[in-house]
Amino acid sequence: MSRLAPDRWRNSKQGSLIDSAGAAAYRAWAIALAATKNLHEENYHYTSDRQRLDVISEYLFVLVHCADRLCSQHFAPEKRHTFIQELSLSCARHLQRNASEILESDNHRKLFIDLLNVRTTEYAQYSFDKLEPCFGLLKSLGKNIQQVMGESQTNRWVTDQIITVDGPDAVRLFMDILRNLLEHQIKQGLGDRVTES
Repeated sequence: MSRLAPDRWRNSKQGSLIDSAGAAAYRAWAIALAATKNLHEENYHYTSDRQRLDVISEYLFVLVHCADRLCSQHFAPEKRHTFIQELSLSCARHLQRNASEILESDNHRKLFIDLLNVRTTEYAQYSFDKLEPCFGLLKSLGKNIQQVMGESQTNRWVTDQIITVDGPDAVRLFMDILRNLLEHQIKQGLGDRVTES
């Protein structure tokens, strides 16, 4: 995946792709929020709102990465870049808006994009068979969330929860949503590739 810059560009042909990326970001935020709440419901302990937002961010990083894996299989590089950049920036805007309201501080958007680039490089080393994340990617996600939540007696099994339940559930749900959301663009992309041959 190419590095993300905080710039934004689009033309009329990209409009529906940009709209789809915005819708995907909204759904990614909802899934990340639900997964974060589920940890609390499973009796894992958050010590602060900052910690909750950081866990949401970790889920968003892996969902953006999974979207990139899907796009890499179906879109030309420019179309893939456009979608992933807009998805990433939209997720960053969701985080910025919520962090500003909850923590009353700024600049979460840049921090989000910087860490997303780090996580994307980290997650790129893992396989992704049939659009399903491998154990290594889920373990890495679990480790990253474990680092955010700490290894207290209450939280020491967070990684297992992420690997076996919450991580796979979040990814599967988001990938199903993406496939439905991008169905038209994927078919169009396949048609474009056949025409180019």
